[in-house]
Amino acid sequence: MQKAVRNLGRAGVDGACYGAAVWVSYMLAKLVMEAGMTDEQFKNAEGFLGMAMVGVGTPGLYKLGKRTVSALFGKDGRLTGMEALEQTHLHRRRQHIEAGRIAAMPEYIRTPVEMIDRELLPMFAAAAATADTPDIKALGRARRLMRWQKELLIERPDKLQRVERWVTEAGRKELLAHMYEEMQFYEGDPQLVNKLVSVLVGACARSAEVEVRHSRPGSLDVREPAQAPIRQNGQETEAAPSKQRSASKRLSDQDDWHQWDSVPAIPKRGMILLGFPGTGKGRFTGKTIPDVLGLPVQELVVPPLELGGLQELLAKGWPAIVNEDYVTREEDLLGLIGLALILAACRNCFLLFNEVRLDDLQGLKRLLEPMLALLDARCLNTSFQFNDVTILLALNKVDAGESCSSDEADRLPDALDDRMDTAFFRESSRQVKRDAAVKEYRAYASRFCLPLKDTGEPVLDAGQQQRMQETFKAVLDALVDLHHGVSPGARLHVPVHAVVEQMVVRLQMEKFYGADWWKPLESRGAGPMTAASMRAFVQDHFRDKRARNPFHPGAAVVSAPDASTEGRADSVPDPAHFDLGNVYGEEDYLGEGR
Repeated sequence: MQKAVRNLGRAGVDGACYGAAVWVSYMLAKLVMEAGMTDEQFKNAEGFLGMAMVGVGTPGLYKLGKRTVSALFGKDGRLTGMEALEQTHLHRRRQHIEAGRIAAMPEYIRTPVEMIDRELLPMFAAAAATADTPDIKALGRARRLMRWQKELLIERPDKLQRVERWVTEAGRKELLAHMYEEMQFYEGDPQLVNKLVSVLVGACARSAEVEVRHSRPGSLDVREPAQAPIRQNGQETEAAPSKQRSASKRLSDQDDWHQWDSVPAIPKRGMILLGFPGTGKGRFTGKTIPDVLGLPVQELVVPPLELGGLQELLAKGWPAIVNEDYVTREEDLLGLIGLALILAACRNCFLLFNEVRLDDLQGLKRLLEPMLALLDARCLNTSFQFNDVTILLALNKVDAGESCSSDEADRLPDALDDRMDTAFFRESSRQVKRDAAVKEYRAYASRFCLPLKDTGEPVLDAGQQQRMQETFKAVLDALVDLHHGVSPGARLHVPVHAVVEQMVVRLQMEKFYGADWWKPLESRGAGPMTAASMRAFVQDHFRDKRARNPFHPGAAVVSAPDASTEGRADSVPDPAHFDLGNVYGEEDYLGEGR
């Protein structure tokens, strides 16, 4: 509306000037004709002069009317793209100043906000001077700067997400019980359980803000009393401040260490999760942390060291913004780590780095510096609160080409050994694998035992479902024992799915073609729906994996294929053979036999 009124005023001024020019021209021409013509000639010429003036003035009047109508109802009455952005920016800026938001911002956010202001205001002024030729690149750049200022700076989530149960005594009791309940997956490894519970408790402590109110009840307050003013030359002056206890003062065993004048800063927490695939690293980061604490876990895949490694996850420099021909990406502005912190919507989240190369010392030392309180995002000249995050490095091996073993924690680089703790995920116990197999069976068997939406009938009838359950229970121990000799992890969905699918095939073929359907097809792998036949199928499933198994060279050798299904079933090793000491060998398990 303001622009419409402004354009209407300009049209009126232009019309007045144009009309005055036409009128002055008419009067001058009339005076000239009166001086050089007779009255009869002037009367004839005056009509032609009026017609000429009408012809000259009509286009001008048409243009004036068109501009007036366009100013009131047309596109000239609306703001251009840059003018709209300018009005929006000034309105937001005025709101932030009136609410006191900018003044209350920390310096590492206020500085880039003001820097973007200094970039935008000259752009708006230049666009106003060249309104007839809009600059599309400048329009896009202004939009990006405004969005970065609003979403990545002013509205950036920069708070602690509290673990609510940690605040109250009853909540802590429930929370600790929940932690140890989740640790059932790692039973048999008390060292690992203690480390994981410690990390969870540390994250709870970082999520709750503390304050210094008064001395601890029952302790001696050693703070010095205020000194009286000193009189010098008849005037009172304030006494020199007494030396306050600081964190750098050496305390003796006789001091009360639970006396604080302020809340001290603490370094960030970090841990290396080292272990074979399937041993529970993903379960801890993907299920235990969100379920128990409710804190977000942001996962980042680290590029290969040849492509920059961890340095590629950090922010780039400021020149990327000032170059008008370069469209800056958010990952360049803040780095993928900065974007992960924004997506987490809190500064005490977990950052999980997968596929990290521990020889990327430059990136790791910068990331894991204990006292690095702010993580720079140089492109926006800003920073992130970085001392409240918990950093997790998930590794299957320490060095490229080496398999993982429990002694690899001793081979960590010295620069990392004192910066991070190491939790070694050893092989899952047989009971954990059995539970995982049962869970996978229940999930996958439901696809064949629950009614289909279209027909209301399941794939397997009640009798077939009962037979499938009994057969799976009969082969479960053999499946778990064979898997235990091949892989240390508890990922059994592949063999369990294969067994379920094969049982469904045999049950359906038996239903449609009779009990002896398999005899003509025995050379193609077909067999009856019996426990012995399915145990032979399980053995065949693991034969190739066991033959090329790099995990334990001392594992039992599976016999060659036998023409008899029952003969192959009889060759399944005794489960006692798969005891840890018998199969793996203590030396080989500890990595000393490699």
